[in-house]
Amino acid sequence: MARKRRASNAKSHPKPPNPPKRSREKRRDLQTTVKPKNIEQKDLFNALRDDSTRYIAATGLAGSGKTFIATHYAMEQLMASKVDKIVLLRSVTQIAGEEMGFLPGSVEEKLQFFLQPMIANLKKFSNGRYEDLYNAKKIEIAPLAMIRGMSFENKAVLVDECQNVTSEIFKALLTRVDDTSKLIMMGDYKQNDKTSDKTDFEDICERLDDMDCFEWIELTKSVRSKNIQEILRRLGD
Repeated sequence: MARKRRASNAKSHPKPPNPPKRSREKRRDLQTTVKPKNIEQKDLFNALRDDSTRYIAATGLAGSGKTFIATHYAMEQLMASKVDKIVLLRSVTQIAGEEMGFLPGSVEEKLQFFLQPMIANLKKFSNGRYEDLYNAKKIEIAPLAMIRGMSFENKAVLVDECQNVTSEIFKALLTRVDDTSKLIMMGDYKQNDKTSDKTDFEDICERLDDMDCFEWIELTKSVRSKNIQEILRRLGD
């Protein structure tokens, strides 16, 4: 007669549950490859990758890819240890006629709100490491008014909404970037929150355009939506 197998007293170990699958939406947010969609974007890519170019002005209408391409380049350089830090700068004095005082929180917390376009893109390109990089002070945000006394060595410095920056701030900014850093200035001087017809940003671009270390790239095509250019045309851009 076959002997019955005695039940083991050992505790059974349940199979660990499978880790939850990442959603497709989350995977799209970890995008790391960006390719130019037109000749103007290709010119911006080339300028960013040119080691002899230290100052880049990317001007153009909404949705043309200025911020998207610049933040991709900055994060790519940081992840490859080609720069020590990404610095995000923006004016805190006036944005579309609104003073920053109307928002609660510290200056840094207010800047977080207004820098969301750049921060959101950096998160996309960081492979989920944005918070770690920020906490490790590899990503720094600051108001433009604080740049006096600062110096930028081996950094990718991104400045948004430059059409609202004054010539005095531009002078202070441009003279604080050394030959190991890259300054990327973005804006649309046709969308000027100041009262003057010609912005200081446009004036700076015209004055520096023939310098070997400076590149001025104008992006005239919106890649965000085919409707944007027609909307701007009808609204009198």
